[in-house]
Amino acid sequence: MAETPSNNANQSKAPSHHWNKERRDDEEEKDPYEIIIEKSGCSTQHYALQDCMFENRDWRKCKEEMKSFKDCMEKNTKRAIHGAK
Repeated sequence: MAETPSNNANQSKAPSHHWNKERRDDEEEKDPYEIIIEKSGCSTQHYALQDCMFENRDWRKCKEEMKSFKDCMEKNTKRAIHGAK
């Protein structure tokens, strides 16, 4: 029982700015690829492809959505590379 008060004392020393920890926890929960896709500006095409794959269970039926997503990612990747120079 003597350890309980010291544990409570340690908890009271926690940083008061919880927003930073919450932000990190939220980012850790997200798939790294989803973060990249969101930053690329191609999330609409990505989710359309995911929906198609879920509905059809066959990538061959989703070629149009796949091409749209691929084209968007290529365009935004080129823009990011050339914009960084």
